[in-house]
Amino acid sequence: MAEDIVDILQSFNLSNKELQVTEMGSEELSLGIKECQSSLLGKIVGEKIANYTGVKNFVTAAWGYPRDLTVAELGPNLFQFIVPKDEDRDRIAQGGPWILDNQLLVLNRWYEGIEDDEKAFNLAPLWVQVWNLPVHYISKKVGKKIGSVFHLVRDVIIPQTGGKEGRHLKLAALVDITQPLLRGTTIEVAGVAKWVQFKYERCPNFCYRCGRIGHSERSCGMGVSGREGVVFNPQRSHWSYQNGEWIEKECPGTQVHGGSRGVEEECERETVLELGGS
Repeated sequence: MAEDIVDILQSFNLSNKELQVTEMGSEELSLGIKECQSSLLGKIVGEKIANYTGVKNFVTAAWGYPRDLTVAELGPNLFQFIVPKDEDRDRIAQGGPWILDNQLLVLNRWYEGIEDDEKAFNLAPLWVQVWNLPVHYISKKVGKKIGSVFHLVRDVIIPQTGGKEGRHLKLAALVDITQPLLRGTTIEVAGVAKWVQFKYERCPNFCYRCGRIGHSERSCGMGVSGREGVVFNPQRSHWSYQNGEWIEKECPGTQVHGGSRGVEEECERETVLELGGS
């Protein structure tokens, strides 16, 4: 079979017309570049292939019916959104997160070569709640410092009301979605370390095994040792793999970071931040 394919390829000759090189100059590309400069490219991160009509209806409503919005499908879960008005385009690019059918729509401004850039859709905005903070830590400066574990913090919001779990901060953070969702971080004041817990608002589908957005545990490349294993769900508590199913449960151990320290050390991804006394 392999020899037959080699013979076919060796007998395959391109004609002179097929070998002809056609050069493209700025004059031919100017119109296309101008249109692309008014556009955003969006990738839906998830296992389900999105429907074009569903995507168009979603963004039209979610983005406030921007005038002359045009949607083009570039491939599976890859779309181009032409938004002629600069203020609309800026508002959309700085907004989010945009969640469609529990999958994350990641946007980026068009630039030449974006289709071939593997890192073009690695960063996405998420709302992150910061819990287990003493009341005198509730400030925007503290939120910005804690948020340095993310790629960028766009804004810090202080909810005016608390609850039985106390008060918390909300971070509009730009997150690297190629990495597992952070469950929290450690802060240190006057030599005393304290764990703070992260919770994610309107979090899209993510893997309970590896903690990454975009796939489920059924298709995760990270294996579970044996028939049982423990993973951490940053949205709720811990999950245990039993008899082929994931079951939510609390793990025994020392109570830390609003949850518990389970069979696996939960602080393996901790980052220590030094907060000033003021």
